[in-house]
Amino acid sequence: VSGPALTMAAWVYRTANASGEHQIFNKENSYEWAIFNGNVLHWAIETTDAFGWYWQTTGYTVPQNRWVHLAVVYGNGTVWTYAD
Repeated sequence: VSGPALTMAAWVYRTANASGEHQIFNKENSYEWAIFNGNVLHWAIETTDAFGWYWQTTGYTVPQNRWVHLAVVYGNGTVWTYAD
């Protein structure tokens, strides 16, 4: 996956296991970072290849009823996820 290097960080407080997608950051036609189905953190980046959007689930479960500092770093096709 080709694309620009990108770092996103935010303080998040998740209160419930709501279904669907809840965006943390979004820049239309560029990137998105969201909590999906209440707990799994995922992100997407628009690429220049034929596949368009590249989606990645981090595997990190966002804890409920407490603040957590999250960061996602993308560069050269690799993603790192950091919490607290």
